Amino acid sequence: MKKWVMGLVATLLLTCAFPIAAIATQPRALAPSVTLNFNGTTAYCSAVVIDVGKTLDVKMELRHGNVVIGSWSASDEGMVAIEGKCPVVKGQTYTLIVTGTTNGKPFSSTPFSRTC
Repeated sequence: MKKWVMGLVATLLLTCAFPIAAIATQPRALAPSVTLNFNGTTAYCSAVVIDVGKTLDVKMELRHGNVVIGSWSASDEGMVAIEGKCPVVKGQTYTLIVTGTTNGKPFSSTPFSRTC
C-alpha cells in the first residue's frame, strides 16, 4: 500500500511539475497588402495577396462612397498581385477593398481610405 501511495504521489508531482499545454491553433487571417496613391486626378491602386500553395481568386475595388468606380481581378497559385488606375476628383475620399477566396474560403482586406 505504501508503494502504491508513493507511486501516486510521484505521478501527481510529475504531472504538476511538467504540465503539457494543449494549444488550440487559431486559423491565421489572410492579410492582403493594399496601397492607394494619387497623382493629380488619377488613383493608383495595388494589392498583393500571398498564401503559399493555395489557389487564390482576388478582386480589388476602388469605391467612392458605395459606388464602385474601378474593379480589377486576378487568379493564381500562391501569390496574386493586382495593379490598376482610375480617374478621380481632387478633394474626394476613396476606399480600396480587396476580397476573394483562398482554396474556396473567403477573405477580405480592411477597407483602406484616402482623400485625393
